[in-house]
Amino acid sequence: MAKYLLSLVLIFALVSTSFKIDGGDKAKVKFKKGMITVNAENWANYDFKLAENKLYMTTLSGDDFMSISYYSFGTGEYDQNGKEKTTNYQVLNFYNEEIGTFEVASTKKGIVRNMYNSNVLVEGKVNWENIKKFKTKYSDNISERRFLTK
Repeated sequence: MAKYLLSLVLIFALVSTSFKIDGGDKAKVKFKKGMITVNAENWANYDFKLAENKLYMTTLSGDDFMSISYYSFGTGEYDQNGKEKTTNYQVLNFYNEEIGTFEVASTKKGIVRNMYNSNVLVEGKVNWENIKKFKTKYSDNISERRFLTK
């Protein structure tokens, strides 16, 4: 029995060191003073307009390429304090007629992380083909759920 447990522990140790269990490969995203950094390197610029509840993004060279609008709606469910639970989502608007707007359920850091991993910006330039793939992968019709929850 002791040999069995020892071999099980040894196998687990080998497997856990071979794979990144804790998501260690996750890109580190920061928003600070109009600059978005990914893994400590400048990636894009942003401008957040509180009155519009909108974040505008540009390439490092200043080319506008998208905006993110923040929305939420009540789910019809309530927590123990009587406050209605909400669903948050974002509408991404890429400034390209072929791509247009679409909805995602993610945080702004999650959106940037997914864009970074999808190579939306390559060498500081917008890659519209990769944005099309990004849209296909992450687009979700969240606002439609608003009417299904009431």
